[in-house]
Amino acid sequence: FTVPWVKGLKAQAKINASTNSSKYLRTYQPFYGSDAASNPQGRIHDENTKTYAYNLQQLITYVRQFGPHNVNAMIGHEYYNSRYEELYAEKTNMFSYWGNQSLDGAVTVDPKRVSGYNTEYNTEGWLSRLMYDYQ
Repeated sequence: FTVPWVKGLKAQAKINASTNSSKYLRTYQPFYGSDAASNPQGRIHDENTKTYAYNLQQLITYVRQFGPHNVNAMIGHEYYNSRYEELYAEKTNMFSYWGNQSLDGAVTVDPKRVSGYNTEYNTEGWLSRLMYDYQ
């Protein structure tokens, strides 16, 4: 964007946003193996993660010539934010291994296997540049 009332002045802004979501669902069969002995009715693990991020950038530049003098100036600002969320749970004693393979398809919640957390990260910076020359 060129500022029309100030010769040589330009402003620029950029915004970038992203999001990602994933789901992990696993059922442990109750028929054979190590899990069959500890969870004879089967076990379900459900995990969901989400990531959000955005970045904001602003730049202002001024380029001007005054006779033999050249001026080139810039100032900028940037801000970045990201957030990660995770939630997971496990239940045992499935009604039917072949039926509902979601958390609703089992009865017992193990409190040691239900958890979640969030993290957030921010960073911000400023920059500037001034150049001058004489011809």
